[in-house]
Amino acid sequence: MKLYVHVREAKLADAAAIAKVHFYSWQKIYARPISDNLLHNLSIKEREIQWRTWLQNNAEVLVAEAEEENNIYGFISFCPARDKDLNTNNVAEITALYVTPNKWRTGIGKLLIEAALSKISYNNFKEVALWVFEKNSQARSFYEKAGFQITTSYKTDDTSDKDLKEIRYHKYLK
Repeated sequence: MKLYVHVREAKLADAAAIAKVHFYSWQKIYARPISDNLLHNLSIKEREIQWRTWLQNNAEVLVAEAEEENNIYGFISFCPARDKDLNTNNVAEITALYVTPNKWRTGIGKLLIEAALSKISYNNFKEVALWVFEKNSQARSFYEKAGFQITTSYKTDDTSDKDLKEIRYHKYLK
């Protein structure tokens, strides 16, 4: 059975569903690179509070929703670039892109990134940046297929007791 999904702007009422996608994605994708202690301390309720706050503060978030089920299967968030070395007038940043693990490789991530890039371009940004864990080969491959290129910018994530290096990716918009 084919899954019909559409992308729309997130509403405050979506905070709980977004939190669940975020939580379960982290549990699956980061099971090895992030410490078990950090993963075990993650909370759907805390994620919901974070997303509720961000949505109340007008965060740019799009969700992928199954039309026949009203289930949210993924989300993407973006904002003007947060890095000091990037021009916030021209460069946007994708801050999160997650799809519920049982829907990976179904095209939902591609729908989300295409919708976000369209909106980012519509908002007159000329470039997009994002950060990804160096060891997250799945995400890196996804972004590279979407036309993002690796840069020489790196940072270390301090939320884990493991050495987590993040790499910045970049894409020029047309």
